Amino acid sequence: ILGMSYGGALGWGLSLTHPDVVNKLILVNPMCPQPFQSLRSLQMSTFLRMPQVAPLLEIFLSSPFGKSFLYSAREIFRDTRLENMDLDNLRGRKLLFVAGMIRQFSWILNQEHWQYWHNRLPENSKQSLLICDRKDPLFHYRSYEQFAQNFGVQEILHIDGAGHIPHPKHYSLIADSVLSFILREQLSNRLA
Repeated sequence: ILGMSYGGALGWGLSLTHPDVVNKLILVNPMCPQPFQSLRSLQMSTFLRMPQVAPLLEIFLSSPFGKSFLYSAREIFRDTRLENMDLDNLRGRKLLFVAGMIRQFSWILNQEHWQYWHNRLPENSKQSLLICDRKDPLFHYRSYEQFAQNFGVQEILHIDGAGHIPHPKHYSLIADSVLSFILREQLSNRLA
């Protein structure tokens, strides 16, 4: 299983709840348990904890603080749908679209029982590779370190400067590392 960001949380959750269907686990800047404490930005943490009521969210996103939040989110998530959007003049359907994406992400963060998952991390029995950026703009590196220790990650690959959603220039390095991790055991068995 390979999972990135929230997909990483789904991956490690699947590994813990259904270990029979997971052989190896590759996590790229995964969302770790206790995501609110892991967020680099206090503003983002505060914002994502607020009730996400559509009219208030639209007003917020139209404010200078909201615009700053949008520019930061666009950089963190590398969402191609936002890449060419003029965030300073976001109105109408486009504003509703962006507000809807933020509401969905916030809902996920606020609905999950993160402490339950944190307590289960030591149950992991699967070989795992953690790929992360020590300067991830979304989560503090210490959250990845704690996760790796609690989850029993065997291998960590740092790709500094990749961002939370890795930049395309890092895809080859990630693909090579993933392939090596997956095939390593098979190659050793053949050589033995």
